[in-house]
Amino acid sequence: MRTKLLIIAALVLFAVGFGVDRFWTGGVLRKTQTLEHARQDLMDRLGTRAESDQEARVMAECMGVDDVNDMSSLGADTDALVFINRKVADAGMRQVEVVSDAVENSTRLRRSDFTMTLSGSYRQFASLVRALEDDPRLVKVVGVRIEAQDATPDLECRLSIAIFDPLPKASS
Repeated sequence: MRTKLLIIAALVLFAVGFGVDRFWTGGVLRKTQTLEHARQDLMDRLGTRAESDQEARVMAECMGVDDVNDMSSLGADTDALVFINRKVADAGMRQVEVVSDAVENSTRLRRSDFTMTLSGSYRQFASLVRALEDDPRLVKVVGVRIEAQDATPDLECRLSIAIFDPLPKASS
């Protein structure tokens, strides 16, 4: 009988010890998992930040700027639509339509995609494309389509561009 009581007492002590251990380690395990998720999120954000910084360095080099933080000195902060309208007017073309396709922000850059329909001569269109490519602001010509219009000497030109602008430096 005494042996049975000792075995039951041992089992009760084992069960209590196991329950306390589970209770204590369960909280530690949850904290560890939370910290691991936070660490992974931080690593993902740092990877994205590093890619964005590399993209900004390449853009600054292409624009002839020594310091990435000096890109805003190129005057690229003018509104993209104002920029497009000024270039179209300077080329002597008539703007039929402008559509903003997408705006994408990274850590340091904003990419704004536009598709515009223009009317004018081939010479005016070539002048517009040249002016966009020669501007200090980084503009990438994504697509071009030119069609002759019926009963007019003008061409209907469809131009897709991406405009890259530096974002304001975040205040610390």
